[in-house]
Amino acid sequence: MISLVINVLAGWLSSLSFAPSLWWITAFVGLSIWHRTIVSANLRAAMLRSLVFYLALSFSTIWWTGIYVGVLAPIAISIYQSALFALIPFVVRLFRSNSAFTYAGLLVMFEWVIRSWPFGGFGWIRFGFTQVNSPLTAFLPFIGVAGLSFLVAIISFKAKSRLILLVLITFLLVNLLPNGTKVQANQTLKIALIQGGVSQLGFDFNKNPTEVFRRHLAQTESSIVKNEVDLIIWPENSVDVDLSSHPEIARDISDLSTKLNTPILVGEVANNGTDATSKKLSNQSILFSPNPQKIYIKRYLTPFGEFIPLRDFFGKFSGYTENVIDFQGGDKAVLFQVKDLNFNSKICYELLSDSQNREVADFSIVQTNNATFGYTKQLEQQLAIAKIRAIESGRYFAYVSTTGITSVIDPNGKVTEFVPKFKAQTLNYEVPKVSGKTIAQRLGFLVEPVILILMLLQALSTRTRISWLRRFRILDKK
Repeated sequence: MISLVINVLAGWLSSLSFAPSLWWITAFVGLSIWHRTIVSANLRAAMLRSLVFYLALSFSTIWWTGIYVGVLAPIAISIYQSALFALIPFVVRLFRSNSAFTYAGLLVMFEWVIRSWPFGGFGWIRFGFTQVNSPLTAFLPFIGVAGLSFLVAIISFKAKSRLILLVLITFLLVNLLPNGTKVQANQTLKIALIQGGVSQLGFDFNKNPTEVFRRHLAQTESSIVKNEVDLIIWPENSVDVDLSSHPEIARDISDLSTKLNTPILVGEVANNGTDATSKKLSNQSILFSPNPQKIYIKRYLTPFGEFIPLRDFFGKFSGYTENVIDFQGGDKAVLFQVKDLNFNSKICYELLSDSQNREVADFSIVQTNNATFGYTKQLEQQLAIAKIRAIESGRYFAYVSTTGITSVIDPNGKVTEFVPKFKAQTLNYEVPKVSGKTIAQRLGFLVEPVILILMLLQALSTRTRISWLRRFRILDKK
């Protein structure tokens, strides 16, 4: 019982390494306690301790997912992910290798699974996201988020002087080596991020059609003059009606673009259905210059937010499913271009996609609508993930939200400018072009497969060694 309580506390400690606390050192403390309590325990005890550790970590971190749909959502996510995490001691015994490398590798494999399966995954809780303020972020452009999770784990599980010395030497090297990108300070784009706000938080943030749009329109008109900036950026859902059904709204945006002589990137939920009764929704970004020039449709959709998997089954547990119309995902990347700089848009949940962060642009935009989650940790946690992605890709990130925290993030993960939460305000910034690819962008897709291969080779080597020792009666066959 004492060990179970200790692991609950260790899981809670680990949760403090995520935003808004961002006490990155507690990730090492929590993981170290968990590892020490299970490494020599019997299988049943190790699995149970792992279960309660991750339950405490998960629920403490993502309780906000149930703020409007009920506590069932975070409980279901936490139980599912904790059950998977509890399998780590079981797999360790299958590998017959109780080494720190095996445990660290299995943690990375676990994070690989939860961000991919089922239903597209929910990879919000990754230990690579905890190190925003840590010196270890210097490794991100080289090994990516998956590699950083492995580094956090291996240090936690094997905090010996030789390993620490090796990490310090490598840290010095990565700070001296070029990461593959270069800031072109002489090529910049003047941008304006519009945080227009909403009248109420929650799922009914757009209860009054066109109100959110009018807020962003008014904020833009009142804060920007003609030719002041090169690009105006509105957040996800800033156009809260379907433009094909409201051509007057599209005209208003085009007229504003003409008046200011500036392209405007907006976020819209479009209905591509064939008639009024059929709805085929898509979450998209549209560049007006002054008329619609290019559209990007969100590819990585949010399960239970933008679509309901196994609707008949999950509908038995929550009436909320009846209010969700399944979105249609896009199927291709889109590069927007204004003047000599190109950029891509990551719409909200797409920040979790490793593959999308490997797509190259001169700078990146994150369009998000945090009004849904109100006064919760979600706002700070998503901004922290954006900081990690900026460091990983070596690029500037323009992060724009309906309610906050609208920010500009530099390639070192530092917020250079920001708008306070829930305040209607415009953020102007001159963002430089970044050329090239980081090592993580070039080779980051190999991190998890390489770790898996090394784990299998280690397991094979261990089995062979045990077999050899038993053959010569060095080990008791019992």
